[in-house]
Amino acid sequence: MSFDLAVWRRAPSAKTAKIVEVYDVLGMGENDHPAAGMFDVQEFIAAASETFGELPGSSHGLTWVGIADDAGEVAGVSLSAWTGRTSAVVYASGPFPWRKPMISSLLPLAEARNLMLYDPQSQTVYNNRRQYPELHAEG
Repeated sequence: MSFDLAVWRRAPSAKTAKIVEVYDVLGMGENDHPAAGMFDVQEFIAAASETFGELPGSSHGLTWVGIADDAGEVAGVSLSAWTGRTSAVVYASGPFPWRKPMISSLLPLAEARNLMLYDPQSQTVYNNRRQYPELHAEG
């Protein structure tokens, strides 16, 4: 059994959105959703690769990183990205026992970039906030 996670930016114009609906639309990898905004998916994957270590087997479009559990065992987790016209998302997938370590590991990267992390298995969203400091910066 495996887990899936998704990382995206809440669009500044989003008032409300059903997270499951956004995930389903973005999960098809062909559709934008008005509640999901753009972000630099390659920068996010590069930061994850640097933080966790890129594993052999990575190829164009799919990056494998090593995630350690509490016992120190390491599993390979894949990261892939999709960018549309107005939305972007990074997907993470790996062996189910590493789901919680992956959430704990990815959350700081997501929070630092004002991104949401969604776990569809538990239908839990992390960092779902309405703060957009870049929109309110004084010039």
